Amino acid sequence: MPSGRIPSLSIEYVILTLLLPGPKHGYELFKEMEAWSGLGEVWKIKQSMLYADLIKLEKLGYLNSMPPDLQFSPPRVNFEITQKGKAALESWVSSPVLRPREIRPEFLTKLLVAARFGRECTQNLLHLQRSKAQEWIDSENTREMADADLAPEVSMVLNFRTHWLNNVAEWLDSCQAILNQDP
Repeated sequence: MPSGRIPSLSIEYVILTLLLPGPKHGYELFKEMEAWSGLGEVWKIKQSMLYADLIKLEKLGYLNSMPPDLQFSPPRVNFEITQKGKAALESWVSSPVLRPREIRPEFLTKLLVAARFGRECTQNLLHLQRSKAQEWIDSENTREMADADLAPEVSMVLNFRTHWLNNVAEWLDSCQAILNQDP
């Protein structure tokens, strides 16, 4: 990832989330990611990729590495989240995804991270994403009406997208209903 760019993969925000309570070394982070209920349904995490992400996050100024702990062989390097990293994480978890194709990898990860911030964060995220989904639906409906004279196959493709977006909106509504049922 070029210097100066924010993380583009939501898994990097998972790393930042796990560092909120305090410094951890890479293997400890990897084990926590493996144990995080639901995360494995969204991401298949490889330990080598985790270390690459830690390096990226440090270059961005989102993490600081601490001197190696020489008690262990090989020595363990601990990482801690910076204020810049905390601000980036809070911004990311409190904003909807901007494109429908980001629902599966990005939004599902945001839901898992938001739960660590509390119920209010999850509800706000769902509300914002539902509003964004409605924008997508309105845009698709407008597009379908404007393209009424297209070939049937093209209409079928556009119709699929509209149905899919409606299903996303229904799913978001069901997520909100689940939260409303659980005290």
